[in-house]
Amino acid sequence: MINFDYNFKPIKLTEIKGHPVYIVDDIYDNPQSIIDLIYKVPKNIHKKNEQPGYNMIHFKDERHCLYFEKLNNLIEEVSEFTNAKFKDFDTGCNFFTNCQMWYNNSFNNFNDNYWWPHIDYGITSLIYFNDDENSGTNIYEPSIDIDNQIKTNEHFEPWRPKINWNKIFTISSKFNRMIIFNGGKLHHGVDINNNTYDKNYRINQVMFFEE
Repeated sequence: MINFDYNFKPIKLTEIKGHPVYIVDDIYDNPQSIIDLIYKVPKNIHKKNEQPGYNMIHFKDERHCLYFEKLNNLIEEVSEFTNAKFKDFDTGCNFFTNCQMWYNNSFNNFNDNYWWPHIDYGITSLIYFNDDENSGTNIYEPSIDIDNQIKTNEHFEPWRPKINWNKIFTISSKFNRMIIFNGGKLHHGVDINNNTYDKNYRINQVMFFEE
């Protein structure tokens, strides 16, 4: 049975451009029950109708959108801590995941590119579910005027040239670690720099909060 019992004791890791970054290690009492659910329940193809795109061809980007009443206690606590309102995108869901995989091919050129630096809607919270400690979250500053960059679909040209972005911090991943940061102000993206996830998913739970 899935178990959302938790220990929410945030620690300030750093501050970036005036925005604090918090971590909560060992957030869930029984993370394996959540992982089992993630692998058991079918995933949705992210931005399936956004074309052109290479999702499910050169990489996989899939999500869950589910609801669990027992998760609301944690969401309310994070909401109170961040003074921000939980965003469910009018879905009625409260459990969202990122499940991603990058095939070992020339399209996935992580040596010269970063994976999709972007901003979110406000406060972003992620919970990592992989043992790998080298697939966290990068924080970036654009090195050019990004407003004048060619607009493109996320899944058509997800790899963005490193020359256009300065990586200023990496929030390290750790199994069952929650991170909280201002994703609406700080450009960020997956710290994927090798083919670790060419056969297995990089998995996290994600929560968005609007200030």
